[in-house]
Amino acid sequence: GGGGGGGSGEGATKLQHLYAAGNQIENCRAVFPLRECRELRTIALARNPCASAPDYRVFVAFHLAQLETLDGAPLTSREERAGVSAYNGLLSTNVLVDEYGESELGRMPAICLAHRGFKSVDRLTSPTMRLHSLTNLDLSGNELDSLAMLHLLPALKVLALDENKIRRLGVPADETQLFPSLEVLSLASNMISDLQPLELSRLPQLHSLFLQSNLLGDTEGLRGLESLQHLVLDRNRVRTVTPNTLSSCPCLAEVYLVGNRLSVVDELVKIRGLERLHLSCNKLTQMEDVFRFGALERLVDVTFDHNPCCRDATFRAQLILALPRVCFIDRKEVTFVHRELAAQWQSEVIAAEAAASGQWSNGGVAMGMGGEGTAIQVGQVGPVLVLNAPRPEARDGHQARPTNSHGKRATAKNFGNFL
Repeated sequence: GGGGGGGSGEGATKLQHLYAAGNQIENCRAVFPLRECRELRTIALARNPCASAPDYRVFVAFHLAQLETLDGAPLTSREERAGVSAYNGLLSTNVLVDEYGESELGRMPAICLAHRGFKSVDRLTSPTMRLHSLTNLDLSGNELDSLAMLHLLPALKVLALDENKIRRLGVPADETQLFPSLEVLSLASNMISDLQPLELSRLPQLHSLFLQSNLLGDTEGLRGLESLQHLVLDRNRVRTVTPNTLSSCPCLAEVYLVGNRLSVVDELVKIRGLERLHLSCNKLTQMEDVFRFGALERLVDVTFDHNPCCRDATFRAQLILALPRVCFIDRKEVTFVHRELAAQWQSEVIAAEAAASGQWSNGGVAMGMGGEGTAIQVGQVGPVLVLNAPRPEARDGHQARPTNSHGKRATAKNFGNFL
């Protein structure tokens, strides 16, 4: 039966009654095209395989909101409420099929379902739908509170869950095969205050973890991540890098802690493979603490700007000398000329102080720097690293003095202009 009028397309959309009982309709998703039939009030699907599904009436009631009667029985308000409770905000295979088509899903490498109001995830794989090609999934801006069911996606490598409500992993402890391929996980802006319920150590292939803009106060929960290489913790509330957390991640090479509340670096200096460390906008007050990073042989890129210890006018000069292998400081390249100028400037300051006082000021407070040199206190200049490097000779046999492009000599007061 049905309404009529017009061409076949127009007639279909005006359909009011559909009787398809006793056929071979296997999946309830077959009703999806009927959502376009705004005037549909009655449908009969009895004696089809799909009608034996336990949630058959609830499913149809939710997806055909305009329907009044199913298989001769009126749809009740209770069934309608049950449909909303079961399917509203649920990411399921039905949603994926409806969005992309069943034939395409098996070949899609990336899916974006950001800002769609999902609150939970149903099982997204089945014997007939394995999603073997899906490597990238973006579910940012939803309302998910865990990673449950996502762990069953066999090929998933990149998972974006920014701006959700993630609080826990949500996978039973007895499940050992979870996220077998996941390499990149982004959990920015989830208001996470505790990482331990996320059980990140259960993600065997994870090498990049993005946790910026959360509420973390420490790094508990980041212990023993065997594959982790890149860690972003910018804009949290981290006061303490918990002992034996980051230093227990053997592959960790990049750490970003910009905009936190760090005042000590004890755990960070133990990360022997560290190559990049960004600590801008923290509460580091002691230059000596920063100089300790000179012991990290692979460190090439650092940022310390907008920390209290950077207020000293000679901080960059001292850092260049204390971290001889670093190539970038505060996003500015350190060249050979910068290092030469730093060494020459330091020698002149030391010589001038020695000549004025006849001895080392303050008794020459020595601090070990891993064999690269000795830090001493010289007058009002602050702790400086003395390198055992020869000063270059000028053509006339006199020692060359550092100058800028205008021939101006570098002094303690203007040294920042040279670097």
